[in-house]
Amino acid sequence: LCVSSQVGCAMGCTFCATATMGIRGNLTSAEIMEQIVHANRILAKEALERNLAQEAEEGDEKKSRNLALVRNVVFMGMGEPLNNYRNVIEACRGLLDR
Repeated sequence: LCVSSQVGCAMGCTFCATATMGIRGNLTSAEIMEQIVHANRILAKEALERNLAQEAEEGDEKKSRNLALVRNVVFMGMGEPLNNYRNVIEACRGLLDR
């Protein structure tokens, strides 16, 4: 999952559309982690719906299925993670504690 660490970006890279909006602010560690929580909720709902549909097709032939949750996170969304270092590190620590 690609997450953002800031709203906008101050780096000014000419190839990046985010740079055109400038920096609006840093996300808190909670806001960074909320992106992952939200993605997990969407994935869990989709996996549950898919599993229910498959069980209906298979009848009594139930197999155990794991829910597909976020396994990898990259800080390549909006913003420069090292410009919001403290909140990014706090969010990473929070993710490791899950």
